[in-house]
Amino acid sequence: AGMSGSAKDIGNFLRMLFAGGKFQGRSILKESSIRESFRVQNRNIIFDLGIEIALPFWISENPSESLKRLGHGGDIPPFHAVILMIPAQKLGVVLMTNTSSSSFYLQEAAEDILDILYENKNGEPILRTKRNFQVQKDLLPALETWTGRYV
Repeated sequence: AGMSGSAKDIGNFLRMLFAGGKFQGRSILKESSIRESFRVQNRNIIFDLGIEIALPFWISENPSESLKRLGHGGDIPPFHAVILMIPAQKLGVVLMTNTSSSSFYLQEAAEDILDILYENKNGEPILRTKRNFQVQKDLLPALETWTGRYV
């Protein structure tokens, strides 16, 4: 399952999320549904290695709830897209490309643009933390149980 649309369509989707489910005076989603879609759904799942996921979004690590970033990316080669937002700030970025080699750089560009938007809105730079995807040593025994060949 996925979502396809133009940059304008996806931008309007973000506007609807930031407006509590309303768009152009009409209710599209319940506000409670949006709150639930922004909530961490996989806390304390050992095999997720500390990566937090909301319903349709992954969550970037941040020092406070007011700076929490949510995003989602997708690819239908050669098309690539990423949505990245800070819901508490009502800031969002939608980037789309149609080249075969842009997928990796798209996320990085969206992060940088969101940083600039935040700084312009708040008058100070955002301090972003980078995720460290190293496996915690106490998880190794549990991960070892999954070692094997899969077909």
